[in-house]
This record gives sequence, C-alpha cells and structure tokens, in this order.
Amino acid sequence: MRDRLVTLAGALLALVVIYGLFFAEQEVPEPARPVTTEVASNGLFALKTWLDGEGVATLSLRERYPELAAHPELPAATGNVLLVALPYYRPPREAEVAELKSWVQAGNTLLIMAALNDTSDWSTAVPSRLIDDLGSVADTYFRAINEDGDDYRSPLLSLFDDDPDAERYAVEPREGHPLVEGIERMAAESDMVTSIWVPDAYNNGDLILELATIPLTGTPLIWQRKTGDGQTIIVGSGTMFTNRAIARADNRRFIANVVAHHLGPDGRFVFDDMHQGLSALYDPDAFYSDSRLHTTIWFVIGFWLLYVVGSSNRLLNPRAETLALRQTDFVQAVGGFISNNSSKTDAGLWLFRSWFNDVRRHLHLPTNGEPVWSELDGLRTLDPKLLGRLKRQHARLSTGRALDLVDIHNTINRARQAIG
Repeated sequence: MRDRLVTLAGALLALVVIYGLFFAEQEVPEPARPVTTEVASNGLFALKTWLDGEGVATLSLRERYPELAAHPELPAATGNVLLVALPYYRPPREAEVAELKSWVQAGNTLLIMAALNDTSDWSTAVPSRLIDDLGSVADTYFRAINEDGDDYRSPLLSLFDDDPDAERYAVEPREGHPLVEGIERMAAESDMVTSIWVPDAYNNGDLILELATIPLTGTPLIWQRKTGDGQTIIVGSGTMFTNRAIARADNRRFIANVVAHHLGPDGRFVFDDMHQGLSALYDPDAFYSDSRLHTTIWFVIGFWLLYVVGSSNRLLNPRAETLALRQTDFVQAVGGFISNNSSKTDAGLWLFRSWFNDVRRHLHLPTNGEPVWSELDGLRTLDPKLLGRLKRQHARLSTGRALDLVDIHNTINRARQAIG
C-alpha cells in the first residue's frame, strides 16, 4: 500500500511539472486575421463565399509568391487578381517580393487592403512594418499628415459607431473612373484612433490616381497606379472588405468593378492567406495551438495516471522463472551446435553414411558407412531414376560441392520407403 501511495504522489508531481511547462503560461488569444476561413469580424469568409456564389473562380493561396507563376489552379498567366492584406502576419522574403512584382507586371492586378486610415485589432497584433511593406510590394511610399507637429488623429474613424450609416465613416468615390462606377459611397471602420496617411509625393515618381476620399478630412483612401502591364490598387482601409464591412454601403460594388475590369476569362481571384498565417507549409504555431493535440496529450496523461494507480501486480517482486529441461531441448541444443560447426557438404555426406548403414543392416552387412551401390542396383523396388539421382548427389558431395540438405533428406526418405 505504501508503494502505491508513493507512486501516486510521484505521478501527481509529474502532472504538476507538465502543467507548469506546457499549460501554465497561456498567451492571450490573437484576434482573428483576414483569411478566407475566418468567419469572425476580421475574416474574408464572406467575401470569398459571395464571389463563389457569383460564379467567380477563387483561390486561397497558401504558398509563397513564387508559386503564382506555376500554380496548378491558376491556368492563366495573366488576368488574375491577388488580394493582399497589410500589415503581414508572416512577412514575405525579398525573393518573394521580386517574384510578386514580376507577376503583376506581366498583366495581373494586385489589390492591397492596407490598414492605413483605420486601426483594427488584427493590424496591431504584430509589430507593424506597414509603410515599409507598402513601399516594398507596391513601390508606393506614404507619410502621415501632421497637424501642429503631431500625427493627425482622425476624429471620424476613432471608434466603432452603432449607426452603420453614420456619415463620419463614409468614403466617397471620385467620378469618372471605371472602378467606382455605380458607387455612391463606401464605408470603413476602425477599432481605435488612427493617423491619416497619404502618398509621399517626393518618393513616388509614377502617376498615382486617387479613386475615393474621406469627405470629412478631404484625404484620399483608394489609389491606383500602372505596374507594367498590370495594375496595383491600394485601399487604405484594413476593414473595408472584411466580414463586418463587406456588405455595408457599396463596398461589394467596388470588388465587383475590380472583377469586371481586371479579371480575365480564365483568371482567378486569389486571396493571399499564406502571409496571414494560413499556410500549406509546416506551421509549428498552428500545430501546437491545435485542439486535437491538446486532447491527445490529456488522453495520454489520463491513461498513464490510470495505469499508475490502477490495481495490478506489477509492483510485486518479480518471480524467478523455473526452467524444466526436456529431451527435445537437449536435441535442439546438440543439433544447433552441430549445424553451426559443420559445413553443408559434411552434413550431406553424414546423411548418406547414415543411410548406407541402414541399408547394410537391412542386408546383414558390416555397418562401416561405405556406399552400397552394387547391392542397391539389384533391388527391384528401387526406381532406377531415383537411384541415379542419389548417386549424382553423393558424387557431388564427395567432390566438396554443397547441395540443398532438405532435397537430399527428402530423396533418401523416398529411397527408404521404396526399399521397405
């Protein structure tokens, strides 16, 4: 009983150690990110579902950007649209960015949803490299508007308002551009106070078109620029196309215009899920956060604890096994010794000598192990072909050649049965 109590105490101590190592310090869950599988407010599930329902071919890209040029689900090299949310959760490598630019310049469209003029919870969950990423991916650099030496904090996008039609969230298009055709206004949201950003005229050499503005501040929110044979469209809102805002105002109409004017007949509307954490590659963070892993660990711990404290005789002193030797054990030991120390040739000759002695005893001759071929030739019950086979096997063994012992044994047995 004492042994069981000590074992139980040790098992409980081991559980405490495991809990302290793996489960004691739980990080605060990160907010939902803009990926196509996310149904929370920040996800893109609603946008993808709507596009699929409208017959638009979509693709969740869970590989790095170089796969765009040879992805099996992208049949067309041009006429595709890639939606990228910034800031990145998993920043791309420099080589990836170069491949992305080449892909856009070849005749595809890059649609960037950047958390510039709003500050949503998903965009603050990682150290922001938003301005650097925009400059790297879109070759467009931005600066914050200053007022009295400080960053201008927008009063219109400060906190989420209960009124979905509140004017202070309105985004109005500039007339005359195909991408804002049929749009009266769009809407953006923010979870906290935000700065207002505009393109830096000193660092952007190419022409940048302004497609929509925020009426209250008079600052633009959507821009477009030519990129080789393709297009780069920057939307300065990280929420406009997410689940919580895609159905507001005319936000969907803007996506519909992008599809109508920039998606080719065989093109795909691609979602960059890879760089927001939804990867087809091995992801250790996703592995360790998977609930199935936690369930398996708890099951193993529970089974082990049950085994430790369960009733069994495994804590008793082991009993010494008594070995009762039998005649077959002796025969097997001797046979094993002989087989390990004799060649196949010697074993075959020994089988023949044993058989020759049996025949000699049958014919009342001295048992010296010598061949009795002449006596065997006169036996009518012995098949001449079988006898000839025995002579050939014995002759080969006599010259030192090894033969199949099983075949020799079977042949001699047939001869014994024939002799009687």
